[in-house]
Amino acid sequence: MAKLTSQVIVDEGADPTTPVVSTSYTLAYSGPIPPPEVLARYEEVVPGTAAQIIDWANRQAVHRQQLEKLAVSSELRRSHWGLGLGFVVAMSAILGGVYCILQGHDWAGASLVGGSLVSLVTSFIVGTNSRKAERLEKSRMLTSEKTRRIRQS
Repeated sequence: MAKLTSQVIVDEGADPTTPVVSTSYTLAYSGPIPPPEVLARYEEVVPGTAAQIIDWANRQAVHRQQLEKLAVSSELRRSHWGLGLGFVVAMSAILGGVYCILQGHDWAGASLVGGSLVSLVTSFIVGTNSRKAERLEKSRMLTSEKTRRIRQS
């Protein structure tokens, strides 16, 4: 969205019969590509500049999407590794507890098995609640963004 503001300043100089007028214009916009009027002006000054600006914006968008894709895939890989290693640790503790029980150490084995199961259930509940809270927060952000856009139009 482009926004154009102007300001006129009149300076009563030393000679009151010839006032000095200074005019300034400010154009502000958001996004990588300027408004069509500005692109046309660039094209007038240096032919081919508008195409270069649009190409740059397209390359920048592709680059940003590649970075986001890399971040998401890295997060998934890390998550899968965490699940796998968590499974190994939990099964080791449970199998260790079963081994202790078979060797006659009932309390130690039961403690290992019980503690492992309680840890697994707790992490499942905490993970479910945090994902639910994250989804609610994203939903609130999307709703507030849509409301803001509607108010601006």
